[in-house]
Amino acid sequence: MAETAGRERKVNKKDFHHNEELGKYAAEIAGIEINIHENNMNGETIAFAEKVAKAYPSRLAAIAHYIADDDFVQREFALPAEKIAAMLNAPIIRINGGGGVLSYTRHELDEDHIIDVEFSGILEKFFYLSFDG
Repeated sequence: MAETAGRERKVNKKDFHHNEELGKYAAEIAGIEINIHENNMNGETIAFAEKVAKAYPSRLAAIAHYIADDDFVQREFALPAEKIAAMLNAPIIRINGGGGVLSYTRHELDEDHIIDVEFSGILEKFFYLSFDG
């Protein structure tokens, strides 16, 4: 994120690149790739995306606990949340209104799955976990 006179500036639409073929805007915010569907692209959604990206590091432990508590994860990996957190790597965050999806495409749990975690609020509640692949 750019700084202006020693202060961080707010993220705006110019920071995003439009992918017309996929119908989305993408940017890197706080080291995390953020995607916003073109139908949802507005100032309010950008501000929300920035808050989510900045909150991610402080919410990683809660995300890892949510993943670790899943029956499939317990059965297949049997790892504590702390170990899972270290193996997730940076997500791609797709913003959908007042929430979104964390997609872990570069995690180190296995080489076969993409892990998706749906959330609401600023990573306040996690309500759906999927392993695709």
